Amino acid sequence: MIGVVAKKDDYIPGIRTKDEMYEVGLLQPDFYDEIVDISAKDATEGMIELIRKMRGS
Repeated sequence: MIGVVAKKDDYIPGIRTKDEMYEVGLLQPDFYDEIVDISAKDATEGMIELIRKMRGS
C-alpha cells in the first residue's frame, strides 16, 4: 500500500503533509509499504491522467 501526502511547502486541498499527519495522530507508517510526498502540480496531472484512462474504459 502506498500512502500519498503533500510536500511540506505545497498545499493540496484535502491532503495533509506527513508532519500534519503525525501531529493529529492519523499516520501509521507500518500500515504502508511506502509514503510518497507529492506536489500539487503532480497531484493534478495524476488526477487528469486517471480521468482520461477511466473515460477510455
